[in-house]
Amino acid sequence: MIARATLAPVLALFLAASPALAQHGLTSRDPVPAIPPATHELPAPPEARTFKIDVVELQRGREVAGNPDFAVDCWGYRYLFSSKENAAAFLADYQKYEVQLGGACAKMGPLSGRGATSIHTIYQGRLYTFASQSCKDGFLKDPEARADRPDPKPESTPESLARGRQLLDLMLFHMGGPAKVDAVTSLRMEATTREKQGDKDYNHRRTWIASFPDKFRRDDDWDDFKYAMVVTPEFGVMAYSKVEEMHPQQRLALSRGLYHLPAVIAKLRTRDDFVAVAAGPVTINGTKGEALTVWFDSTATTLVLDLASGRVLAAMYRDRGKGGAIGAIEMRYTAERDVNGLSLPAAAEAWFNSERWTGGDLKPDVIAIGDVSADLFVKPMPTK
Repeated sequence: MIARATLAPVLALFLAASPALAQHGLTSRDPVPAIPPATHELPAPPEARTFKIDVVELQRGREVAGNPDFAVDCWGYRYLFSSKENAAAFLADYQKYEVQLGGACAKMGPLSGRGATSIHTIYQGRLYTFASQSCKDGFLKDPEARADRPDPKPESTPESLARGRQLLDLMLFHMGGPAKVDAVTSLRMEATTREKQGDKDYNHRRTWIASFPDKFRRDDDWDDFKYAMVVTPEFGVMAYSKVEEMHPQQRLALSRGLYHLPAVIAKLRTRDDFVAVAAGPVTINGTKGEALTVWFDSTATTLVLDLASGRVLAAMYRDRGKGGAIGAIEMRYTAERDVNGLSLPAAAEAWFNSERWTGGDLKPDVIAIGDVSADLFVKPMPTK
């Protein structure tokens, strides 16, 4: 048996070569000197978040028990390996081997509860966990409808890019003009729905807040249960009865909830990675329009614009929809609202995989722009 102490030089080598690993909460249980401090503190993973099966061997199609002598902590999980070589392989490319979605149940999505480390599968070379065996079975019936992945950057030509900028300008002028859009510092949307969970009916109030350009927050109030998710360039957390760090995949999932909104797209058009591509004619509810596909931060949205006015007729994208499955979502906008001199889409009917989906309708009772308190974007305390 190899002594634990012999693992320290191996881990020190990889962490010294890749300081970003330590910054992402990746550490060894062995004392490794000269590791850069993490940008946030992560508590020691509890027993329930320990992978006792060697995940490197799991990728190779073998279930091999891990050894506590070769343990690595990464993003709130502890991974046990059968050898120091496998521990080193994990450290060299941890994103290949770590559990996906921050450990959330892969059937229910990256913003759901955690899966159990003992209920897992490998799909397309990635490790996923599940809250129950039934969740795993549901995932395996149609994994493509459950596997979250970044959107590809749209293909383009010089002509489609030039037309894309024209369409983007048309939308901006309909909203009120580039200057008014650029003056917006935040966006807040609130909606209340009546929903059934088990045998109980709840008033569910959801609040989205964007503090531009890169701070996002979602609050959910279910009468007797509240939680918040906050993403900034410095951190991402979920706060309920306790506060937990969000994995980058979970941070992106939260941000995507706002990235598809026309007002947010208009505001973030100055990002360095922003691409706008004309995508041809589309008819929505009998109105002829032209499609504009935008892409940034690995997220694609196709907006359909009325060429006579620049009004957004619809937004189309791939995301989780009915039943938590991933598919083609189409939001057909039915109303606009004047918000401090800006004309913004204010209500939409949802379609999922070409079928009407009333559960996805957008009916905000509050749309507001203006300054928001900086306190909303500090790490929240656990809710009562």
